Amino acid sequence: MQFGHFCLVWIGVLDETTGWVRTVALQGPGTQSNPAIRISVDLATAEGRGFSAAALREGRHYVVNDYFAEPRVAPWAEHARAAGVKSMATFPLKRDGRAIGLLNLHGSEVGFFTAELVDLLYEMAENISFALTNMQRELERAAADVALTQSEQRFRFIAILEETSMMVPVGEWVLAQACAQLAAWHRAGFAEITMSVNLSGRQLQQKQLEQSIKRIVLQSGINPCLVELEITERVLMRNPELAAHILREVKTLRMRLSVDDFGTVYSSLSYLRSFPLDALKIDRSFVQDLIARADDAAIVKAIVALAQSLKLKTVAEGVETAAQYEILCALGCDEYQGYLYSRPVDADLIAGMLEQDLAMQV
Repeated sequence: MQFGHFCLVWIGVLDETTGWVRTVALQGPGTQSNPAIRISVDLATAEGRGFSAAALREGRHYVVNDYFAEPRVAPWAEHARAAGVKSMATFPLKRDGRAIGLLNLHGSEVGFFTAELVDLLYEMAENISFALTNMQRELERAAADVALTQSEQRFRFIAILEETSMMVPVGEWVLAQACAQLAAWHRAGFAEITMSVNLSGRQLQQKQLEQSIKRIVLQSGINPCLVELEITERVLMRNPELAAHILREVKTLRMRLSVDDFGTVYSSLSYLRSFPLDALKIDRSFVQDLIARADDAAIVKAIVALAQSLKLKTVAEGVETAAQYEILCALGCDEYQGYLYSRPVDADLIAGMLEQDLAMQV
């Protein structure tokens, strides 16, 4: 007996695309006689009816202390005999409770795997599974931290612009770029597509905002009705009287106006009624836990009812799952945006998406 009293130790990982288990580690004196251990989770194949495949499907371990007495090992009998295998134990390796791989150990004696040894190996497999689960969580956490860092950098950049006079010219540049792109899509045949652009708090304090927006829209040659300006609820409520006055001026241009991130701050309904709005955009914080939290569903329902009473459209932000979409439809929400439809993409990719949407409507 060699190699820690095992003649062969093998670790495999399931390829969920093919249904076959891929070898990732193979060690022991019997490795030369087992160049390719083939295991499948498909019961329709001979390689899918062995003990290892059963361990993977069922998430439980199997012990075979008299290897050649079991007809289910036939596909591997020749290699096992050449390697001196006479007993075997197979343990599923799990991540988040789901079997994703196998740890197989082979002994050179009949009855090799005692109850004490099986308990020890079971604990070892559980420790590997624990490590796999936590490694995956660390990778996901690291990816989330990177995304958060990038998001924080964008918000920090915007915050710096807001603190300086640079926000006004940057805001005008963004609106000009958006209108130019919208005009290009219209020329390409997508005449009904609209564009939403955020207005900052600095811009809303600008006395000449209406003239600035009018100049940019006229230069682009687009229909103003196809542009929607979004203002966050927080920005509106900093100075609601001034905001209402400026937005009424902007509304004379026939552009649509919506409140972004609605529901995140306290708003007086009397002020809300004084704004010349077209839509309320429900903040993503109420959408994320829509399924698990009944109070979020109740808040969304109340916002929809409020919007309907004011003859406003409702748009749900941050919709990522079909289940969220179905609940929002049942609650009466008019539109949605979020990863369920698409992640953010470059402008040159949107034309292809628009062509696909038009083809589906035909």
